Amino acid sequence: SPAAHRLLAQAHAALGDTTRSLREARTARLALDSVLGTGDGTVDRPWTVLHLADEYDVLRDLGRRSTGQRLVRREDRWFDVHDTATGEAWFDVTALPRGRARTR
Repeated sequence: SPAAHRLLAQAHAALGDTTRSLREARTARLALDSVLGTGDGTVDRPWTVLHLADEYDVLRDLGRRSTGQRLVRREDRWFDVHDTATGEAWFDVTALPRGRARTR
């Protein structure tokens, strides 16, 4: 979870542990980059997430804010679609427990 590692980085920094803080900050960035590398957030190339919180981490990183969210099924896949000021942001959530439960 990018957010979890970001918070750990902040906690280590507050404790004065720069080495661990930098390590957690790098891990947070790698986690975020791994999600961003799965697509571009469009209907044809949605981002794949393993946790719902990852969606909000991606939006935050891109300077976007969700103004609405809906669950969409397309064929055998499930997507969270966020409305933002700059358009829709599509996330493939099929691997999440709720996605698996609905496809059975």
